[in-house]
Amino acid sequence: MFKKVTYVLVFVLTTLVLFSGCDDDSTIVSSSDLVDGSRLFGFSDGRVFNYIQTDTLTTVDPFLITITEIHQVVRISGDGDDWVIWDNNTPLVNLKITANDIIQNGYWREVDGYDSLFYFAAPPVVVPRRLAVGTPWDDYTPHFVTESEQVMLPFCCANFGFYFTRELVGIEEVLTPYGAFNAHRFDVSLYVAQSDEEPIATSVEYFAPDVGLVKLNFSSGPLQRSLAIVSYSDAVN
Repeated sequence: MFKKVTYVLVFVLTTLVLFSGCDDDSTIVSSSDLVDGSRLFGFSDGRVFNYIQTDTLTTVDPFLITITEIHQVVRISGDGDDWVIWDNNTPLVNLKITANDIIQNGYWREVDGYDSLFYFAAPPVVVPRRLAVGTPWDDYTPHFVTESEQVMLPFCCANFGFYFTRELVGIEEVLTPYGAFNAHRFDVSLYVAQSDEEPIATSVEYFAPDVGLVKLNFSSGPLQRSLAIVSYSDAVN
């Protein structure tokens, strides 16, 4: 589904001023000292998560602001220690549960008509199995490699081609189409080079224990991305 809306500059600026202070999420209220990272992902054999991702791209010319919205489906599913993040019906990201961490051990791309998994030599840590509030960690996700180029690609739980820092900052109540959750909030900053002081993009991720990722807000220049859970289900025995 795709829609494109053009607004007169004065109207959009007025709207931004009126709503810039509004936020559906409450402030951080509390957090435990030690968190089980695997519980935050809610991975259970046969479980399937479904999300709606909305990309909002804003372009400006001397007289108009153009806002383009693109909606797509993101799905996470798996069994045992291996989990796949899907873009519509295309596998893209592979996650693996280890004794100490949840890592992104590789990514999927189509080769000769077949979906193939390409492993990373040094898999980035998405979240430790045991982590403390206020203790950030950093890592690097290699580029997404196509047949002709390396691509920097921001995506759910995997920001290809970026250095990143991630920190658990506490608990917030968040609203989603699937309901309200008391979710653990992670603040994420992305950098093009490891030595950069200012991030090129930031995101806020919310995970509800024993449920999984419930909400994500990504921001980079003219691109604003939101991801919200719409359903999840377990395998029927």
